[in-house]
Amino acid sequence: MELASPANEYQNKQLHAAIQESMGSDPNGKKFAHHNMIWMGITDGVVENGFTNINNGKPIGYSNWMDKQPDNWNRHDNEGQDVVAIDRVSGQWDDSYGFWKRPSPVGVHPKT
Repeated sequence: MELASPANEYQNKQLHAAIQESMGSDPNGKKFAHHNMIWMGITDGVVENGFTNINNGKPIGYSNWMDKQPDNWNRHDNEGQDVVAIDRVSGQWDDSYGFWKRPSPVGVHPKT
């Protein structure tokens, strides 16, 4: 399994559409429908503002940040924000704290 990490605008739109659909129809999606932000597999926990895909450790080549993001806000943690979430309404990204409990979209690759 891998956490979602869109590599381009098309993949981000697909992820956003899947999140919106699942929040209203899937039993697990309905359980988390009150969450506005959904975890993705992207972090800058190793190098600040050096965002990487946690599935393969490579730098991301695409982003879809909300206005004024990433901001590494440190109100709730002196280390700041080191993980990325996607807004289920807009499909835009926000850097966030890793301690929030949020759903995470995953993909399962078929065995070859």
